[in-house]
Amino acid sequence: MGCLGLNSTRRHLCFTPIPTPGLIALTLPGTPLDLLTASGIIEGISAALMGEITVKDGIVEQSNFHDYPRCRMHQVPNIDVYFIRSGDAPRGLGEPPLPPVAPAICNAIFAATGNRIRELPLKKHLSV
Repeated sequence: MGCLGLNSTRRHLCFTPIPTPGLIALTLPGTPLDLLTASGIIEGISAALMGEITVKDGIVEQSNFHDYPRCRMHQVPNIDVYFIRSGDAPRGLGEPPLPPVAPAICNAIFAATGNRIRELPLKKHLSV
């Protein structure tokens, strides 16, 4: 299992590559105001796996979402999100889960294979 905990937002993301690929997100949000945690995680998976802006002859090659790949449903692992009530102030939960996704995936790959990946997107190192 590859995990990354962020104390600043009290979030813990764990990718479980073996035996069943998936993700578990634990969060201590106080009173959850925005239940878009899974969407933020999916956006993080897309960015980690495929997110890349390329420049050719000084011009960005991607013009919009039609040529900037995102994860499709069959590429997204099972995501279980658990909200743990706490005394913290209410806050949104849509965007904060995004940043720790790439490190959590890389930690899971390292835990499963012993190979440390230090460059994104992961499509350069894996078949996506």
